Amino acid sequence: YTIDARFMSQRMPSIVGRANIQANMSRIIQSGINKIDIKLENLYGTADLLAEEGEMTVFAGGNAVQVLKFIVLWKKEDGKWKRFREIYNSNLPVE
Repeated sequence: YTIDARFMSQRMPSIVGRANIQANMSRIIQSGINKIDIKLENLYGTADLLAEEGEMTVFAGGNAVQVLKFIVLWKKEDGKWKRFREIYNSNLPVE
């Protein structure tokens, strides 16, 4: 993630900054999520900014627990591609 990255998940405020996002990812892993299958559908961009969109299936144990759609913006920082913005939400209907 870039220094000024923003992670936008459903039903919670945005998480801003690399350290905060890494702490959130650690909590996700500790919750029992042990596998994510990603299906990349499209990739758009320029020499400095890429947009990736697709779907992912999230697993806990051997069970699929969510199917999500996502967009990730990648930006070059210090000559390396890093996540700049990330947003996802569920494909399940609102209850």
